[in-house]
Amino acid sequence: MSTVFDPETLQAIVKKNLALPLEERIDAILSDIDKTYPGRISTRKRWNFTIAGSVMGQVAVLYGSITEYLLIVGFPVGTEGYSGRFASEIWDVIIEGEHQTFILGQYKPTVYVAGDMAYLDKGIDKGCLMKPGVWMLEYARGFVPQMMPFGILANSIITMDFRSVRHQFWDFGRICVREILKGKL
Repeated sequence: MSTVFDPETLQAIVKKNLALPLEERIDAILSDIDKTYPGRISTRKRWNFTIAGSVMGQVAVLYGSITEYLLIVGFPVGTEGYSGRFASEIWDVIIEGEHQTFILGQYKPTVYVAGDMAYLDKGIDKGCLMKPGVWMLEYARGFVPQMMPFGILANSIITMDFRSVRHQFWDFGRICVREILKGKL
């Protein structure tokens, strides 16, 4: 499978910009990703509420294809929940704050802070906690359509936030169609 993004490169971009204030840092990260991967991401941040695995935050879709996605996800007030179990890999690069995870049988959480990268391997699930003020760059690689119900159903059925669902589908779909036309699945 051909991929566009490299997790270590994304982490290096985040680390390079850690000294900036949060809003400037996010803009600088988007600018650097756009320079590193020209014409691949949407640099426009349209924030939408998201609830996945009881984890509530806000998300901006930067990139989407059948086999990859890239998001900025923020949790201004903190949240906790379940990671989900997927046939895809997920990398979360912490932009700000403290993110904690655990697997079954783990007695103390694994703690990630700004610049660290959390990894969720295929078929693995975790409990997670985002302390108030966590922001992350989330990159997934694998069969993305299998993941979509996890990220969309709560918004649709529980909160009935159809506006956020519509915007996320539109933002993801627009980029995904562009990528398919370029020959990228």
